[in-house]
Amino acid sequence: MLSTFALALAAVVFISLISLSGILVLLVNQKFLSKLIYYLVSFAIGTLLGSVWWHLIPQAYQSITSPQIIGGAVLAGLFAFLILEKIIRHNHCHQVDCRQKPTGWLILISDGLHNFLDGVLIGAAFMTGQTLGWITVIAIAGHEIAQEIGDFSILLHSGFSPAKALFFNFLSALTALLGVILVFVVGSTNMQPYLIYIIPVTAGGFLYIALSDLVPELHQNKHTPVSHFGQVFLIFVGLFVMFMLK
Repeated sequence: MLSTFALALAAVVFISLISLSGILVLLVNQKFLSKLIYYLVSFAIGTLLGSVWWHLIPQAYQSITSPQIIGGAVLAGLFAFLILEKIIRHNHCHQVDCRQKPTGWLILISDGLHNFLDGVLIGAAFMTGQTLGWITVIAIAGHEIAQEIGDFSILLHSGFSPAKALFFNFLSALTALLGVILVFVVGSTNMQPYLIYIIPVTAGGFLYIALSDLVPELHQNKHTPVSHFGQVFLIFVGLFVMFMLK
C-alpha cells in the first residue's frame, strides 16, 4: 500500500508540474503577447466550456442519476462564484481601477477544486491497480496542458505578473495532493457520496467565469471584424481540443 501511495503522489506531482506549462505563453515577445492575449482568453473560454460539457457534466452523470440534482448543483456553483466575486471585489477593489481583476482569483479557486478532484481520481485509480492509475494520469495530463495554458492567460489578463501567475497556478495545482492523501486515508468508497457533488459545482464555477467574466472582456476594446472572427474561432478551437481529449 505504501509503494502504491508513493506512486500516486509522484503521479500527482507530475500532473501539478503541468501547471507550469503556462510559461510557454511567455516565450513570445511581450508586445506581441499584449496583442495575442485576447485570443488566448478566447481559447481559455473554449477550454472552460469544453471542460464543463465534455468532462465534468458526463462525469457527474456517472455518479448522480438525477438531472435535477446535477442542475441544482451547477446553479449552486454559479451562485457560489457570484458571491465569491462580490466578496473579492468588496475586499480588494475599493478604488475605481482595481489592479487585479477578481477573475484571476476565481479561476484559481475553481481550478483548485478541479485539481482536487483529479487527485481523488488518480488516488482511487492507483488503489484499484497501477495500470489503471497510469492510464488515468495520462488521460488527465492530456486535457490539463490545454487548460493550464488557458488559465495562465486568464491570470495574466487579470493583472497577475508572470511570476505570480506561475506561483499561484502551481499552488492551485497542488490541491491534487490533498485529493490523493484523502483517498488513501479515508478510502475512495467512503468519500464518493460527498465528493460527487463537487463535480457539478465546479462545472457551475467554470460556466460563471467563462460566460460572466471572460466573454464580456472580449467586448471591452475595439476589435476589427477579423479579430472578432479570430476570437470566436479560438473559442471553438478550445471546445474542440477538450472534446478530443475527453
